[in-house]
Amino acid sequence: MTNLKLKACLGLACVALGSATANAGEEPSVADLAQMSPQSVHQAQEDGVDMKRISALSGVHILSLDESPYVGLLAEQIRRELAEQEASGAASVSAAEVRDLRKESRRIRRSTVEGRNGGTFGRSISDIRSQLHYEPISISGSVLDGVPLTDIATSGGLQDGRWTGTMRSWDVPALGFIELSEYEYKGGGGSITLVKETLNVDIHGYPGALKVSRSDDGVTILSLGWVTDRSVYRLDLQPLDHQQVQANRDALLAVARALGGAADD
Repeated sequence: MTNLKLKACLGLACVALGSATANAGEEPSVADLAQMSPQSVHQAQEDGVDMKRISALSGVHILSLDESPYVGLLAEQIRRELAEQEASGAASVSAAEVRDLRKESRRIRRSTVEGRNGGTFGRSISDIRSQLHYEPISISGSVLDGVPLTDIATSGGLQDGRWTGTMRSWDVPALGFIELSEYEYKGGGGSITLVKETLNVDIHGYPGALKVSRSDDGVTILSLGWVTDRSVYRLDLQPLDHQQVQANRDALLAVARALGGAADD
């Protein structure tokens, strides 16, 4: 038996949270251990995710795109976006695909306050620290240090009755709106699958994926994700100046590399 379940399979990584065990020589998939029905496996594949390619064994798994859980049209989309980013510095997406981080933050805040997502909302880490199973990564020494938090909310999953993740956001002068998401996966036996071709940066010795998306009207959104031996991190930037793609890339990388404990020291 297992309590493994798929948490997310979006863009930067496929994340399965829970515990899993296997016999020697076996590498079970999420589909196997979660006892997914053939109909559910088929539907997921129609949506572009092959559940049988997501390892249920804990730890980080780096696979080529051809071997990854992404299949069909979703795999083709990833190939196209990688080629566009290589050629022009940004992947072309529709206006609807460019996230409005400020709007999302307000929505998450409202859902949390109203009790619809079961989480806790605050204006500082101290507001929610008693609800957390881990200590959030320090922002000391980064450009975020000294900038007032817009908000902070619990995320991830529950372990021993406390949350394993947080989402924090800041409105950074001269840069834009930044959201930092993190959750500790190791304690729950989580499995992380990364696509090798998307890994294009290094954060304290850990491979990361930095993606720039740009709509037809020139609006951009930047996403940077990396995984350590213990936690998953993601930084998203909605920049003030959408034309300064390289400067925004450099700024987001600088934030990630300045976060205290990003290498889980």
